[in-house]
Amino acid sequence: MPQRSTLLISAAITVFLLVVIGGVAARIASQPAAPPVAAAPSPTFVPQASPTEPQADLAAQIAAREADYQQRLAEANARIQQSNEQLDQAYQKQADLAAALDQSYAQQKALAKQIAAPARAAAPTAVPAPPAPTTPPAPPAPTYAISPDQAAAIALGAAPSAQLTRAPELVNFE
Repeated sequence: MPQRSTLLISAAITVFLLVVIGGVAARIASQPAAPPVAAAPSPTFVPQASPTEPQADLAAQIAAREADYQQRLAEANARIQQSNEQLDQAYQKQADLAAALDQSYAQQKALAKQIAAPARAAAPTAVPAPPAPTTPPAPPAPTYAISPDQAAAIALGAAPSAQLTRAPELVNFE
């Protein structure tokens, strides 16, 4: 087993070295040939640039940068303005939708009241029997905290998309 691991390690190192040597050889082969070096450089006359030319070049570079900056700033401001207009349109649309929703909700409440009113009027009223003189008078009718109309309004407020199927009635759970 130790001989096998030694053989595998040496094979991996050999492959690595061959890849590195091949890469170096390819890099050297792809470089262009260097021009021959002159034995002695000949003295040449280089005219001195006037001192105003570097300042003029610098001023031209600054002016070009400023123009590029102003152009990019104008583009960014135009994009911001366009985004603000889109936001204003979206807010206006949202306000219009909210107004339409409020209007339809008010219509639904009015329809619910119209449906509840005829149902209450159509409900038969019971004719009370004449009280017998020997029976004591009945206790007064209990008063409830909410009326049927208020119960209908509460139910429609809790579930705005619901509709009344009939008029609400009071129930005693005792």
